[in-house]
Amino acid sequence: MKVYEILSELVKKRISDDISNKVVIKKDTLLIEDLGYDSLSFIQLLVDIEDRFNIEIDEIDFEEHDMFINLVNYIEKQIK
Repeated sequence: MKVYEILSELVKKRISDDISNKVVIKKDTLLIEDLGYDSLSFIQLLVDIEDRFNIEIDEIDFEEHDMFINLVNYIEKQIK
């Protein structure tokens, strides 16, 4: 599985069950504005990503990557 696909699944996991099946994650999807992520959701996603990809992410760096594709690119750089 590619980073894009794995991250898409992780992102959907942290969305309300009411909308998670209806949401299509696109490159320009914004976690806060489009998906309603709050600070807790962001931290939970950070932990999910660290666990799944076996990397450590600086919380401040992570918060700067609100657009889905930017987060994908950030993770790809971290795992290389």
